Amino acid sequence: MRKTLEEEQSADRWTAAQCLAYYGECDSEVVSELIYQLLNAEDAIRHEQSTKLLARLSENSTLVHSMLAEQLNGSSWRHRVMSCKIIPKLHGHINRV
Repeated sequence: MRKTLEEEQSADRWTAAQCLAYYGECDSEVVSELIYQLLNAEDAIRHEQSTKLLARLSENSTLVHSMLAEQLNGSSWRHRVMSCKIIPKLHGHINRV
């Protein structure tokens, strides 16, 4: 799964990221792919699945919060709005530095 996430095309990456996230693998590549699908896919099912998996991963790691917070500083207003909608659905606390 890890090799597929690193090397394969979009559909295979999405599948690998879902599997790894489902089993609790929380690293930047998995979270990055989930956020990519969340922000760029027009498919409502992918959006919902990404949101659920990101919320699940956020129970044990602040990485999800951090990577979504990065989107708040981006140039895309759409990504900023979507990040604002997703952050409240995550578990844990937001750290202010």
